[in-house]
Amino acid sequence: GGDGGGSQYRPTHPASRSAYETLLNVISSKQFLGNQPPSILHSALEEILVTLKDGYLKDPDRKDGISKLLTGRSAASGGLSDATFAQMVALGKSMDDYQDYKNRTSNNQMEEEEEEGGKGNVDDEMGVAVVFDDSEEEDEDEINRRGEDEEGRSDVEEDVV
Repeated sequence: GGDGGGSQYRPTHPASRSAYETLLNVISSKQFLGNQPPSILHSALEEILVTLKDGYLKDPDRKDGISKLLTGRSAASGGLSDATFAQMVALGKSMDDYQDYKNRTSNNQMEEEEEEGGKGNVDDEMGVAVVFDDSEEEDEDEINRRGEDEEGRSDVEEDVV
């Protein structure tokens, strides 16, 4: 997503924090991204989570996308192993607060998340502050009050302008 990395997923409970750290260790191993700045590793992990949690992708596509991200190769040509992918899927499932994070940070994906039956759909309805501007209604009321005399006749009808 084009959020410029300004807001990143932060685990909210110990199980997801543990899974997050484990996944970070996996992708920072020599086998994958190696010794990269934390911002690169966190962005890569974010991308992996987006891929894992994408309800429209099938597992082979998820595996391939993550493989290309981490190794530059497709899974079929010696990229990501089945075992590592299975571990990532399991870790992704442990990060069950990721859906809530997505709900908070992105309103344009609400429909997708509702179709997946993700947690936190209640938050979807409360996630956007809507400010109603009543000034137009009040202006109309004032015009109506000014334009009518006590019997309800309009000044205009009596040619008093």
